Amino acid sequence: MLIKSLDVSRAARCRTWRAALLLLPALVLPAGLARGQTLQTGTIIGTVRDNQGGAAAQVTVTLTSPVLITARTDSTNAEGSYRFPSLPPGVYALSYELTGFRKASRTNVLVDASVTRTIDVTLEVGAISETVEVVGEAGVDVTDTNIATSLDTNALQNIPTARDVWSILQNMAPQVVLDREDVGGSEGGLQAVFSSHGS
Repeated sequence: MLIKSLDVSRAARCRTWRAALLLLPALVLPAGLARGQTLQTGTIIGTVRDNQGGAAAQVTVTLTSPVLITARTDSTNAEGSYRFPSLPPGVYALSYELTGFRKASRTNVLVDASVTRTIDVTLEVGAISETVEVVGEAGVDVTDTNIATSLDTNALQNIPTARDVWSILQNMAPQVVLDREDVGGSEGGLQAVFSSHGS
């Protein structure tokens, strides 16, 4: 009788552990997916000033790009700051308009995934019809020190690699190092431990 109760107890513990192991990916996976999704967009921020160096409030900032369905607009706040978050990677153009000042624009502003571009502008006093344009200004991201790798559909389909996430990480993200080598698919589908820059 004692042996039978021990077998029932052991079977119950095994079922409990199996259920816990099956639920673990459901709890961990959404957090990783949410973090991965936030890294697929970039941000443009900046400050608009007048030619005296003061903050220019209520400037209408218009953002256009072939990757956007419609143009986005924002107005600068009391400090002259504006912000366009959650932008898909691409090339953008900005225009700045305020009554009594010349219209200014910035073109060929490149936005990458998980990058914040800072584009500051100075408006000159003048007729509204006049435009000051700077072409090809390269913004420098001073707010983010992360290194990101974007993988598009073309890269995933045309670069010869195994079709599991670990092989893709190892072959397409140069800063990622795995704890094992997948030779001829021998490690295919098995979770690997990965690190980047020693952490």
